[in-house]
Amino acid sequence: MRAVELSTVLTYLLDHHANVNQRDTEGKAALMNAAEAGNLECISLLLQRGADIRLRDKAGRSALTFAAGARLQQAAKDVVPVLRQKGAPYQLIDAVLLDDRKFVRAMLEQGKSPNVSADHGHSALMSAATQGNVEMVGLLLRYGANPYWRIRRGE
Repeated sequence: MRAVELSTVLTYLLDHHANVNQRDTEGKAALMNAAEAGNLECISLLLQRGADIRLRDKAGRSALTFAAGARLQQAAKDVVPVLRQKGAPYQLIDAVLLDDRKFVRAMLEQGKSPNVSADHGHSALMSAATQGNVEMVGLLLRYGANPYWRIRRGE
C-alpha cells in the first residue's frame, strides 16, 4: 500500500464537501489539529477553504493556543506567525505559552486577570511553571496570579 500525504486526503475530503469547521466531541476542529502538529500545508489549505480561525474548543483553546502549546517547539515557531498574520486571536494564555513577556506585561498592566486558563483548567501560572519559565512565573505572581489554583475536571 502506498503512503498518501495528509494534505492529499484533506483536499479530497474538502473537494467532496467535508465541513471545514467540523468539530470532534471535544470541540476540536481540523485547523486546531493541524496547528498542534505544525502542518503548515494543511493549515494553509484549511484557511483557503474557509476554516474559522477564531473557533475554540470546549476548553477554550484556539488553533493558536494549540500551536503555542505544541510539544514540538519548532511547530510553534513555524505555525504561530502564520496564524497571527491570518488574524488568529492572541490571548494572555497564548502569550504565556510562547514566553511573550512584553505582551503579557502589557495585558496585565491594562488590568487583564492573570488567572486565566486553558488546557483543561491549567492556569497561565501553571503553564509557565510547567515550562520552567521562572521569569513568567514571577511576572504573573506580581500581578496577582493565584498560586493555589486547582484543576477542575468536568466543569
